[in-house]
Amino acid sequence: MQDKCAGVRKNLRALRCNTGGMAKRMPPEVLEYLQEIGRQYGKLGGKTAAKNLTAAERSARAKKASLAAAKKRTADRLERDSKRK
Repeated sequence: MQDKCAGVRKNLRALRCNTGGMAKRMPPEVLEYLQEIGRQYGKLGGKTAAKNLTAAERSARAKKASLAAAKKRTADRLERDSKRK
């Protein structure tokens, strides 16, 4: 991967992001490079984060996620109920 993407990294240039208008197209070689990086390292994020957290921090993170999911379920249920009436 290093040899394949070395030239791409050298030729990268910043692309402006505009979320309100048309999306900018990335050159195919840049897109391919970013996809490869995502495939290689994207799956490590959660496992590495969990390994580096204490038990209390993991518990707090899980509780926060659980409360957010419950809030979303409640909002969805209330929306469905209001449409029925």
